[in-house]
Amino acid sequence: MSDRTELRLSLPSYSQSFSGTLGSSGVTDISMGFKQQLGPLPGGIDLSLIVATSVPSGSADKTTHRLDPFLKVPWSRELGNGWSVGGMASIFSPTEQGRRNLTWEPTFVLQRVMSRSLDVFAEYGSDYPQYGGAKQTIHFGTAYRINSTNQVDFHFGFGLSSSRPQWFVAAGYSFRIDRIWGK
Repeated sequence: MSDRTELRLSLPSYSQSFSGTLGSSGVTDISMGFKQQLGPLPGGIDLSLIVATSVPSGSADKTTHRLDPFLKVPWSRELGNGWSVGGMASIFSPTEQGRRNLTWEPTFVLQRVMSRSLDVFAEYGSDYPQYGGAKQTIHFGTAYRINSTNQVDFHFGFGLSSSRPQWFVAAGYSFRIDRIWGK
């Protein structure tokens, strides 16, 4: 929308559960919202604010059938020699069993640029819901930039709490459309 403001649309993802004990297979809801760049701040910290909501559109076992708002505050800092640190503080308000379950989700990531097109990362994340126990995950992966607006990623990880899968693998594709309204 501008140099510092994005209109965001997250398309659904598909997950396949092979164990049947920790989740179902299906398509997630889409989400839409806005991202505002707030930084860079002193000390070289990039900071943004994302305000969005999910829209009920997923598979029966993957949707809450309601609009579920969320707020994310992503940050990052370059360390030099291709290394960076970052993370995100997020608050979600999903509908679970007919009620809102306010959930705080901090993440922390260490990333290394390997080449102009290839990054590798390690990330720790945890969900702390109002109702229920913490859900912790660690995962590792790589992102390959096809060009400045298209990327594929591959990652794998492990649940660090009993409410998360013991392990998972994933792949994704992301694209960005710049300057929809000209300029």
